[in-house]
Parts: sequence; structure tokens; C-alpha cells
Amino acid sequence: MNCLITFYIWALEEQKNWLKLDGAKTFPVARQLKILMEKNLDSIVRFIPTGMSLVSVGVGNGEKERIFLEALVRKNLAENPSSEKVSIRYYPIDINSEFVDIALEKVDNLPVEKKGIVGFIEDMATLKENWRLPILFCILGNTFCNYEPEFILQLVHENLERGDLFFFDANLLPTEGTEAQSVRKSVLGTYASRENALFNMYPLLQYGMAPEDFDFELLLAHVNSRIGGVYRTRKSLYILKDTELKIGTETIGLREGDIIRMGFTYKYTYDQITALLEICGFEILKLS
Repeated sequence: MNCLITFYIWALEEQKNWLKLDGAKTFPVARQLKILMEKNLDSIVRFIPTGMSLVSVGVGNGEKERIFLEALVRKNLAENPSSEKVSIRYYPIDINSEFVDIALEKVDNLPVEKKGIVGFIEDMATLKENWRLPILFCILGNTFCNYEPEFILQLVHENLERGDLFFFDANLLPTEGTEAQSVRKSVLGTYASRENALFNMYPLLQYGMAPEDFDFELLLAHVNSRIGGVYRTRKSLYILKDTELKIGTETIGLREGDIIRMGFTYKYTYDQITALLEICGFEILKLS
């Protein structure tokens, strides 16, 4: 009988692998979202009051946050031309301390106060003790889609205060002239790329397993939700050989037939995203 196990490894080397995947031509999700943000930056920034703090969870290398902060600095100086000081605070947050360090270094020459924080978004009630209100709370890089939608929206909604803003990006499904089969083919074509497969297999390879000791499988399921049918990826590693992995002082035993379930990604249409936001009590600011 197959047994289902939960398996989570995060090593410092994983940072390099994520950044490599993030820039891969066959995995354009983050790159497309960056281009989209740059094209709409002026329309986005006009909603953000002068002096608002920027909090970004899952900051990664902080590339998009740098672009955002440059625009906010320009806006604040334009509104206060007689002052050389810009009242902006920046709080990059990630579970990987090296990502936080990289994000801080990336804005080293910008006139903003900054404080890096290592933590999980699930600890938002505690994290918020570290920042000055009001805040622009960001979840960038399609990270929003890696959570159960109502969980993440309710968590954010419960911990934002009056006057705070929430900004996130998402790689959306097309809504016009697209058959279900072509949608599946497009999504699977991106997430089943060799670079993404290697990224998901890396923890096992790093700790001594050979590629022939396991199989990586990516499926796309159509699941029901309060906003109708949505797509969700399902990633699994099937163990083909009994193996023991040494991770620090711990030994993890894997047996033939074990299944390692990995993280997922939801795929929404624009209308589904707006419906989710309304269900969870958010007011949506429309870009012109």
C-alpha cells in the first residue's frame, strides 16, 4: 500500500535554484508579471498615499519591490519638492534570511528606511508589530496563487487596518475564446518545463538521491469552489527505491511506493479573482 507523507526541505542552496527558475525562458510567470507591473506602474502608484510603508511578504530577490519603491520615491519628491527626505519605510519579509538580505541590498541606495524580517505570512498578526502604519501590503510573484484562496484573503483582511492597501499579482487564465483543453495544455506546458521539474526535484537530488530513484508528476485538476470551477496543479514525487536521507543530524527514511505531495498553484480568471476579493470583504480600486 502506498503511504502519503509530507516532505519539506529548505536549504540555503535552494535560493539559487529559485532565482534560476525565476529567470528561465521556459518559466515566464514571474517575468510576465514584472512586465505587466512596469506597464501599469503609474496607474498603480496614484492610489498610494505619500508616506505609506511598503510591506512585501515572500520578497524573493526584491526586484519588483525595487521598481515599486523607485516610483514611490519619485511621487513623494514630486509632491514635496522642497524636501529631500522621503518618508517611506520598507519591510521585506521572507522565510529565507538570505533573500531578505538580498532584498535589502537591492534598495541600499534609495532614500527609504528599511527593516528586513524573517517569517511566514501565517504569522502576520505577530509580524505586523514590526511595521509602521499605514501600509501597502504586497504579495508578489504569483505567490497569492500558492495558497488556498479564502484562507490567504481572510488572513490579510483580518490583519490590515483602516487606510491600509493590499496589492498582489497573479498569472491569470484567459477568459475569451479558450477551450478547456487549450487551457490545460498552456498551464501544463509552463509548469511541466524541465527547469520547473528540476527545481521541484532538487531537494531529493541535493541529499543524495539519483534521478532514477523517483518520478516527478505534474497534473492539472479542475476543482469546484465558491467562485465556480478553478484549475489547480498537483505535484507529486513517487519514490521508486528504498532510501535514507541524512539532513543535518536527522535521518529520513523513504520507501518504495511512498508519495511526496508538493506545493500547488491555483489558476484563476480575472472575474474569479474579483469575486474572491468581494466575498472576503475587499473594496477593489480600479485602474484607469
